[in-house]
Amino acid sequence: APTALAVTLFALTEAVSIARALAARGGYRIDGNQEFIGQGLSNIAGSFFSGYVATGSFNRSGVNFEAGARTPLAAIFAALLLMVIVLLVAPLASYLPTAAMAAILFLVAWGLVDRKEI
Repeated sequence: APTALAVTLFALTEAVSIARALAARGGYRIDGNQEFIGQGLSNIAGSFFSGYVATGSFNRSGVNFEAGARTPLAAIFAALLLMVIVLLVAPLASYLPTAAMAAILFLVAWGLVDRKEI
């Protein structure tokens, strides 16, 4: 139970942080309570199917935001495109150094940091 609680709190904090960062950039307000309710319901539903803790992704959300995505449908299209890319490019990605993949993720995440606000 302590481990599950720690993972859940981390996931909720991450999801709200992502939402607030994107809301600040987009100039709109979010309701943190609604975010907690949505994350909680998805995790409860996932527990009945042996699912992992659900949370958002800074990198995926940042790329969608920078690309101009405004609806959840963009996440569905991104997931479908990712499946195609993984099927076609995965054999080639095995030759890519782990540091190069990490650098790509850091570049995307760096775009979400609001240095003026800090």
